[in-house]
Amino acid sequence: MGQVQGDYQIKNASRLYPGSATMVEIPEKQILEAFLPVGIYHRINQESPAVREGMRITFRLLKEMQTTAQQHGAEFLVVVIPTKESVFSEYIEHQPRLALSEVLDKVIANERLAREKMFWSLHDSGIRYVDALPALRVSVGRQLYARTAADIHPGSNGYRVIAEVVLSFLRFQSKSSPLFEEPAPSLLQR
Repeated sequence: MGQVQGDYQIKNASRLYPGSATMVEIPEKQILEAFLPVGIYHRINQESPAVREGMRITFRLLKEMQTTAQQHGAEFLVVVIPTKESVFSEYIEHQPRLALSEVLDKVIANERLAREKMFWSLHDSGIRYVDALPALRVSVGRQLYARTAADIHPGSNGYRVIAEVVLSFLRFQSKSSPLFEEPAPSLLQR
């Protein structure tokens, strides 16, 4: 019954949450997902002074956590978990027929910038990290997120994919192996 109720909510997301929700359905890819991009955009807007300050504080705290871990002989690893919009960007970006398409595009573009800044900060601080985005993208048809239109968090399948990424990293990476790649040149170098 929960699956039926969840599918109903997702298919009717725009009607149930007017002005803040949208959905995408691609049966051949087994994709049926709702998105709440308006709230996400306000939390990731790279032009917002509050968001930029929050990121600055986050980067500082991550450095402090790395230092504390090293002082106590522990390893520190950051797991970067993307927004739902980035996971499904291949299917929702630049799709003007989708409700809230402009907001979806802004979320995706701003997250790309935020990720670049995060990866640069982690790299500059010598903090090891693992990025869950590639694994989540290849698993989009596995119902990765909560089966409702009101929750954008991963469900058990999504958390399983994230855990598998971390486990794979921990199994196959040694301390001497780099956990990150050099970020590509980008808008950050303006």
